[in-house]
Amino acid sequence: MLSTRAQLKTEAKGIIKNHYWPAVGAGIVLLLSAGTGAANGRSSRVTYHFEDGDTLRQLVSTTNGYFIACVLVIIALVIVVFVLHPLEYGASAWFLRAMENNDSEKGMITSGFHQDNYMRTVETLFFRNLFIFLWGLLLVIPGIVKHYEYYFVPYLLADHPEMSGKEVLALSKEMTMGHKMDLFVLDLSFILWYILNSFTLGLTNIFFVAPYVCETQALCYADLVASGADPTRPDGADSNSIFNTTAN
Repeated sequence: MLSTRAQLKTEAKGIIKNHYWPAVGAGIVLLLSAGTGAANGRSSRVTYHFEDGDTLRQLVSTTNGYFIACVLVIIALVIVVFVLHPLEYGASAWFLRAMENNDSEKGMITSGFHQDNYMRTVETLFFRNLFIFLWGLLLVIPGIVKHYEYYFVPYLLADHPEMSGKEVLALSKEMTMGHKMDLFVLDLSFILWYILNSFTLGLTNIFFVAPYVCETQALCYADLVASGADPTRPDGADSNSIFNTTAN
């Protein structure tokens, strides 16, 4: 990378200061998306003990409970895939665009719902989460590695509208090769902020930490592009890049 972690974080603070409330909104969107991704690895288990006196009514009630739980899970997945994923695209695009320090990022957060972006975004982010989840089932470490392989997927979706989802996943994997530990350390450098957030009931995360982290990650992506990590654009942004186009 061309910039140090300290340089990226200092620049991110300046950008957030100039676009504070839109940054908070975009950060909340990515917080919701990250929360649903983390929930992929969680499960709850209920044990029922049937004794001689249990009735058929109790059995039916238990079955209904499982049915309702399944319906709720399906509804939640639909919301994540078809609503939160396009919003994640838009929020990631917003943080990329904000570094230009102008007002052209207005309307960017909803850009994931545009016809040209929608299904491509939905499919790509669905498979990104699916692959991370499946690798995470093997062991924790492979899941973490896969997470960092796909670290830049939302930014690449926004920055390369000409690419298919499969190409975006492959390019993120190529761009992060040799940089996964750097990205891990970058994330780890915010640990004190996350500790502070635990004492503020999440308010610190909403009103500062989330936009600060997200803008730093977007700057990290731009920095890697400038350093030639994107082999399709070794000299930096081109005419098709989000850095040179306004929101539709």
